[in-house]
Amino acid sequence: MKEVKSSHCTFYTNHFKFTIVCVFCILGGIAFGQPKSQWIIDYEDDPFSEEALLDLRYLNEETAGENGFIRQTGNGRDFETFNGKPIRFWAVNGGESAKNMSDIELARYARFLAKIGVNLIRYHGSICSSKNGSNINDVDMVEINNIWRVVAAMKKEGIYTAISPFWAGHVSNIPEGWGLGDYKGNVQPWALMYFNNEYKEAYKKWVEVLYTHVNPFTNIALKDDPAVALIQIKNEDGVLFWTIQGVLPSLLADIERAFYTWLLNKYTTIDNAYSEWNNTRLTTDNITAQRMGIYIIWEATQNQTGGKAVRVADQVEFLTEHQRAFYAEIVAHYKTTLGCKQLVNANNWRTASANYLNDAERYSNTVGDVMAVNRYQDPQHIGENNGWRIDPGHKFVGKSVLLTPEKLSVNIKQPVNKPFFVTESGWNLPHKYQSEGPFLISAYMSLTGVDGYFWFVPTTSGIDPYPYFDFTNFPGGQKAMHRWTASVPGQVLMFPANALLYRKGYLQEGTPVVHEERLLTSLWNQTIPVISEENGFDPNRDNWGNGTDPEETEVAPVAYLAGPVHVTYGGDPASTTVAANLNTLMNLSEKRITSNTGQLSWNYKDGICIMNAPSAQGVSGFLKTKSPFVLSDVKIVSDDEYATINVVAMDDEPIKSSENILVQIGTVYRPTNWSETPDKVKINEVEYDGFRVLNTGVMPWRAIESGIRITLKNTVIMSAYALNLHGEKSTEIYVKRNEAEGTIEIRVPKNAMYLVLNTDDPTVVVSTVHEQRSGIQVYPNPAKKTILLEIPQNDSGESQLQLFDQQGRLVFRIDQLATGTSEITLPLLPAGLYSLQIVEPGNKRSTTKLAIGY
Repeated sequence: MKEVKSSHCTFYTNHFKFTIVCVFCILGGIAFGQPKSQWIIDYEDDPFSEEALLDLRYLNEETAGENGFIRQTGNGRDFETFNGKPIRFWAVNGGESAKNMSDIELARYARFLAKIGVNLIRYHGSICSSKNGSNINDVDMVEINNIWRVVAAMKKEGIYTAISPFWAGHVSNIPEGWGLGDYKGNVQPWALMYFNNEYKEAYKKWVEVLYTHVNPFTNIALKDDPAVALIQIKNEDGVLFWTIQGVLPSLLADIERAFYTWLLNKYTTIDNAYSEWNNTRLTTDNITAQRMGIYIIWEATQNQTGGKAVRVADQVEFLTEHQRAFYAEIVAHYKTTLGCKQLVNANNWRTASANYLNDAERYSNTVGDVMAVNRYQDPQHIGENNGWRIDPGHKFVGKSVLLTPEKLSVNIKQPVNKPFFVTESGWNLPHKYQSEGPFLISAYMSLTGVDGYFWFVPTTSGIDPYPYFDFTNFPGGQKAMHRWTASVPGQVLMFPANALLYRKGYLQEGTPVVHEERLLTSLWNQTIPVISEENGFDPNRDNWGNGTDPEETEVAPVAYLAGPVHVTYGGDPASTTVAANLNTLMNLSEKRITSNTGQLSWNYKDGICIMNAPSAQGVSGFLKTKSPFVLSDVKIVSDDEYATINVVAMDDEPIKSSENILVQIGTVYRPTNWSETPDKVKINEVEYDGFRVLNTGVMPWRAIESGIRITLKNTVIMSAYALNLHGEKSTEIYVKRNEAEGTIEIRVPKNAMYLVLNTDDPTVVVSTVHEQRSGIQVYPNPAKKTILLEIPQNDSGESQLQLFDQQGRLVFRIDQLATGTSEITLPLLPAGLYSLQIVEPGNKRSTTKLAIGY
């Protein structure tokens, strides 16, 4: 028999030699205060077992659209089905991912999305033909056919579809025969459709095919299919963004002619216009050619004076009203000419200045039923080809949004009586603080009434098994990494708890903290609004509105985290209101913002957000220094540098009386061998603290282990199960009950992402007690690789563990075992029944049977 020793552990065996290291030496998951280890995200194809305890497919309709078309509620701000059933959407992009999927793969993709809580998917494509020799009215039938099959596949899993059929950025070729002036070849047609009638009319022909031809996969035209929830006219385009400065001469001529006509309608003569402008002229004015010059949009982002200010205001009014008229015409085409019964969104873009122009853009979009914007949680990633991939040597800032609250992408000023979507967003790679994303989005959409957030972009049914571009090569065999996939552990695997609480409405919507009413003339004059989006805000400051910044709004842009912010265009400015307690809710000196519902608190000094509602409680951020977190019914003790923890009832009950509770844990996820080093990152001449990528790693993903104890006020929960990544039972966890206090306590396994707590009878074994000792517990039992052992405090604070086989031979020993809870890695032993003995000072012994290997 050989004796093998490590620092404080010894075990004996006739056949094997192993090294077992005491958990208090290096194990990071349970030994509080120690460096954290990692565990492998071993995600295989989901069998979609009916035995899974976590599967949110039941939240969806059996078939999307079975309750009729989606429509606005009576107040206009929310959604319901045609039969009056309220509905909330947890949404993703990714319809276009189906291009590379077989029908079987697409069906699995839809099933996976439904399982993690998704009930709306956006198809972001472009249906116009780009083949040389094609007619301008021709369509890309491959793309249209793919849209049709996506609608059909998602419909079967109760998932609605939003369709965005055109984006200028997707146009790779314009045949010269289309007769679009300078727009030919590989020129992208930004803003062209707003002013070029031929292109506009072609668009109408394209969508006529898409919506009125029968979908062969459902035998119904999309216009009549209630599984299509939303039509988006076009993606990321507009006349108030920087791209309007780069239009080509043929389009600029169209714009100048349209401006000339508009001025005649407003002023009767151009001389009258010059008179209003104090004779402000541009060298490009050409009255003979019936063209009036256009300032570059930059001029509308500056404080203008005199006649130039009036002329710039006229230009802003012209561009806004022209864009609004375009959208109104296309909405009418969809609804009246084609007979589409769906809700319509005009666009989702931003402007050259949030302060000066965003409200004008939003006003132009209000002719549609639904408002939208695309806004990402930018990791501030730089390097060659950084728009689509991550290479070794690239740099990024990647700061947690918990430290920069003004950047949260659902900080949105919402027009009254209009639902609002964020149609593209996400904590895209190389962000490492991703697990906060779904937590914050579910929480603050609930608070503010934002109606949906489309994550960009799931690319597979599960975790992307190889998020790399194989054609790239770097030293050591490294590959460039896909930066846009959301099919990573910190995004899609964090959906379930957050989709559940959002769709169930577990958090209360707040009352408006700001209601702004704006005259349309204030939009044309680029007047600073009461509150803006993307306004400059320094989270290190402890004040706002000191008068030193002429672009500073009246209300700090973090007010969105206190409650909803609404706006009325064409209203009475005297009716603008700001909540009297807003400055109390926004404690800028302490860097803390509390929602006016009292259910959310954001500490952006330490980077921590707390959720505290009857049926949903939790915390996200840099937890270690502020642990424990004592909420209404949940106490969370964490030694994690960074983690996100949700505790959510799965049966619509408050946590204190729920019989079925989901606990979800997120930490930091990186590929195996990924490495980065602190570095300075320079963006637009500003230097930030960030990181440089040293190695993009390989699969599989690895997770930082967690160290969490959770105590719940609940007298009905009896059992706890750690689930695998498919939501199936993996390991039963001991539930420690305190009958006197009416609480239960669980220690989360360091490698757990999901736990379900329910009323099943527990099967874990508690140790037999000798010598007046009580409370020594071991679980799970039977065990495989590890056990959790809990020992009460004794005089010396230490005990000895001894493990004997059935012949009474000592096979494993730990000489110095601290009291409290320890995780023990077992040696490789034959399956069988063993005797586990704890020897305390004074030779007090406690013994229990431990089954290993079953």
